[in-house]
Amino acid sequence: MLAAPAAGAVVADCGQMGVSSDEALLAPDLFCPGLRNIGTFEGGAILAASHPLLLHNAGGDFPTEAIRSAYRAIGASDKLRVVASRLPEAELVRWVSQSNQ
Repeated sequence: MLAAPAAGAVVADCGQMGVSSDEALLAPDLFCPGLRNIGTFEGGAILAASHPLLLHNAGGDFPTEAIRSAYRAIGASDKLRVVASRLPEAELVRWVSQSNQ
C-alpha cells in the first residue's frame, strides 16, 4: 500500500492488522522506519487518493476513516472499496480488471 501513489490500482490485504500496536508495526516482516510519522498505512493510501484502491481483510482495527475522507474530498469515493473480510482471489481479479477499464 505504501507504493500506491505510484501504481495505477492497488489491492491490499490488510491482514486485520491493528496499527495502534507498536509490536505489530515493529514486526520483522514489516520493517518500515518512520511509518507512524506519515500516519501509518493511511498516509500512504491518502497520497494515492486519485487511484483505485481496494483494502480487504481490514478487520475492525485497521484505520480507514482518513482514507475515506480523502477519497470523498476529491470526488473519488467510487474508486475506494474497503472490506472487513478477506476476499477470494476471483473477486480481487475482477476488481482489478474493472479498475483498469
